[in-house]
Amino acid sequence: MANIGDEVRFSNKELHEYLEKNDTILCFENAGRDPRELSQFKKKYGDRVFWAHTRYHSKIGAIPRLISIAVLLGAKEIHIAGMDGMIPNHLQDKHFHSFQTQKAQSGTLEHGKEQDTLRKYSEQFLALWDYLLHDIGKSVKFKNLGHGHPCNISTQVLTGVLGEEYQRYLLDRSS
Repeated sequence: MANIGDEVRFSNKELHEYLEKNDTILCFENAGRDPRELSQFKKKYGDRVFWAHTRYHSKIGAIPRLISIAVLLGAKEIHIAGMDGMIPNHLQDKHFHSFQTQKAQSGTLEHGKEQDTLRKYSEQFLALWDYLLHDIGKSVKFKNLGHGHPCNISTQVLTGVLGEEYQRYLLDRSS
């Protein structure tokens, strides 16, 4: 399954070549696209295309919604990489985006003082983990593959709430 975000161009030749060679299921979860483009894409790829809108929606990116979709589709274990958060000012000159080395930070919370922004991000990550662990994902095992990365706000939030051994709790709620 692939989530096709608003940054992906439907005219991308490599995308269509890939889709012709593979039977990947395609999910669109954003409403920011031209409905005619979506309709044409759906017509071309048929039942492989679906739209999803999760109850969970935040300002911390697409990955939390993808996790929610995976949980709702019945995933038993989810390993998470790339769901980090804001890049602190002292790391701005580093390239932390895994797939696009020149990509600028594009979150919607990067306004004002860094500490205020970090607090807002932390609140959003806390709400996500509360939703996943105590609502839709009670029986799902999670693993934060980004643990310890300087931009991984989940590490900070979960360590602050659950302690240094939070990873064990994500895999087994009875621990």
